[in-house]
Amino acid sequence: MTLKERIEMARDQARGMAATLDAVLLALDNGHAGVQGPCEHPPEQRIPAARMGRPQAWVCRCGVEG
Repeated sequence: MTLKERIEMARDQARGMAATLDAVLLALDNGHAGVQGPCEHPPEQRIPAARMGRPQAWVCRCGVEG
């Protein structure tokens, strides 16, 4: 793996983490902290949050992960 590929991978992981944290902050603002059930929002509200082993993972703006 080249240095460029490692940097790109680290950047992608950071984007996923940022998306997760944004969703958590939004959930806290909306009073939904700690509530995690099935998300019924449209897919347009989902933020890609790829993780190791789950490249297609996402986080809804309401805080639900999928």
